[in-house]
Amino acid sequence: MIYFKYKAPIELANSSQFNLAQNDNLLTFEISNTPCRDTMSGQVFSSSVKGKLNGKPFNGCGRALF
Repeated sequence: MIYFKYKAPIELANSSQFNLAQNDNLLTFEISNTPCRDTMSGQVFSSSVKGKLNGKPFNGCGRALF
């Protein structure tokens, strides 16, 4: 398991960008205010997420927790 220390995001007009590094690991991701539909459940979420962990891309949907 990889743990990253919190670092404040770069706030843009419609998204937040995170750039985190720990030892030899790099995590970058962006949470945008673009609606997203989960492909498995069909549920619609208020945000889209795109990122990379050590160069491997990922994407998904999300919503604010607070």
